[in-house]
Amino acid sequence: MADRFPLVVDSSNNNIKELPDGDSLLLGDSEKLRLGDGQDLNLYHDGSNSYLANSTGALKLATETSGIAITIGHSTSETTIGDNLVITGDLSVGGVTLPETIADTVGAMVSSNTESGITVAYDDADNTLDFTVGTLNQDTTGSAATLTTARTIGGVSFDGSANITPTTFTTASFSGAVTAATSAKITQVALTSSSNAVAWDAAAAANAYHVTTENTTFSAPSNAVEGAIISVELAQGGTARTVAWNTVFEFAASTAPTVTATASKTDIFAFRYNGSVWQEIGRVQNMAQT
Repeated sequence: MADRFPLVVDSSNNNIKELPDGDSLLLGDSEKLRLGDGQDLNLYHDGSNSYLANSTGALKLATETSGIAITIGHSTSETTIGDNLVITGDLSVGGVTLPETIADTVGAMVSSNTESGITVAYDDADNTLDFTVGTLNQDTTGSAATLTTARTIGGVSFDGSANITPTTFTTASFSGAVTAATSAKITQVALTSSSNAVAWDAAAAANAYHVTTENTTFSAPSNAVEGAIISVELAQGGTARTVAWNTVFEFAASTAPTVTATASKTDIFAFRYNGSVWQEIGRVQNMAQT
């Protein structure tokens, strides 16, 4: 072997004719083995990486007969695709087709669902998800569903078993017009005087009345809301008393009225709150007490 060249070259075209058994074809770094009339396919190593480079047509890795496997990479190495990957057949991951792998992964995720009242089962046979909703927190028997726990609307108990007709609202807010089937009624609330002062809650006693028991002053109403309207009916007790008003009450010509001192007579005053003072909007005096 020492007296032989590893290659037999045809001197007419410089092509390799023969490589004797047991010999190797040795090429240095970046020296290329060129194939094809136009030397379109090059096989070489540049000292760092190995290349199978094609410059014309498609580079095909194929087997002559079906059933012969092509293995790319190592079991512990990564394979990088530098451009689009087009697959015309089935793609398997770990021996399982990709669609099946995805279905199994999603199935495992939803099957571990712990949401109350909802269970999800994955059917591997047809890759479908079966959702089961447990018993809802309500009684669905009869013609109308009822609430397990009754609630109140405007102070009226409501469980869904029947319509309700509220007669009294503790607190209510309406964004549109309100129409009453009959005349509106606001319950009249008594105000009392203590230490010569009358405390007035504008929210709880919008329609108030007061029978004098001592000389007194109406204090600034609490819970004042811009646009609110309040009224008070004043009646003298057995003895005529004087009545004064806090400066938050505003009267025409800035002059507070003198209440009727006659027994069995009443005065009625109405006020509207403008955001800073209670403006008098109505007054009737010396009315017969009812």
